Amino acid sequence: MAKFFAILVVIGDGYITDMDYGYMSVLFNRMNYKSIIAFALIASVLVFFSLTCNAQIPGSTFARILRNKKIVVAMINKNYPPFFSKDKSGKLVGVDVDLAYGIGKALGVKVEFNRSAETFNGVINLVAEHKADVAISKLSKTLNRSKQVYFTKPYVVLHRALLISRLQLAKAKKSQSTVEFIRNFKGKLAVLKGTSYADWAKTIFPRATVVQYNNWAGAIIALAKGNVIAAFRDEVEAKQTILLNPSFAIVFQPVVFKDAIDPIAIAVSVNSPHLLYWLNHYIEVRAKQITINQILKQSQKMMSSQTKKDILMQQDI
Repeated sequence: MAKFFAILVVIGDGYITDMDYGYMSVLFNRMNYKSIIAFALIASVLVFFSLTCNAQIPGSTFARILRNKKIVVAMINKNYPPFFSKDKSGKLVGVDVDLAYGIGKALGVKVEFNRSAETFNGVINLVAEHKADVAISKLSKTLNRSKQVYFTKPYVVLHRALLISRLQLAKAKKSQSTVEFIRNFKGKLAVLKGTSYADWAKTIFPRATVVQYNNWAGAIIALAKGNVIAAFRDEVEAKQTILLNPSFAIVFQPVVFKDAIDPIAIAVSVNSPHLLYWLNHYIEVRAKQITINQILKQSQKMMSSQTKKDILMQQDI
């Protein structure tokens, strides 16, 4: 057995000299037929183990993307303007779509979208299960999601916000200030089902009765009818709701929490550190940083090509 390991050590160091060849030749000459078969089996197992390990070495995903000239991007199978939605011609457009194509262009590869996930957590699973290389899907960077994937630096930082019924707010002001009303929020609070806001609402507003809706349009209708007191989402959606229907400004009061951020980032497999490094570098050096104003301008552009009702109803997350 010592002979086997001596030969494996010689092979394993990656540098075989003339002296090594001579040493191996002597060993093989002294080995009988059974010993050679046993050695071959051991060597085969070690080679297979080595190849399996090398498949997970840092940079392997990145190298595959460059080699295959393709990066697979996971995105939820819903329209979520202005981040991603389909225009009248069926073309996928939006802030996240532009970001994905920008990454593909910088890498010199084709972008392929995997939109099989029905939920945000499903998008995370696609990356964790290696069914997509990255996820660009307006993903909030949360502690729970970070248990499954790596996140890049945020490519846009939003703030959490409330759309509050002005009528309910006026009633509350008789006994407390707006700040106190929000801090001690009681009553029904609308959120989108299966989002980070559904989780955050329970922590930030422990006294509230959280009501989950399948789409943002349903939450807004409930707010307009007085079925809930407020709706909890990010500042872009709160402001965009008013832009889509200016009459809402009369009945809804948007409140943005400047001290409560919602970082939006790209999700990457934990087995892809090289890709993570490159994406972080791309976010740092790209010419244009995404701002709230740019996102709202994108919304206004979409309004010119789609009806306001269509845009609001598309937000069926």
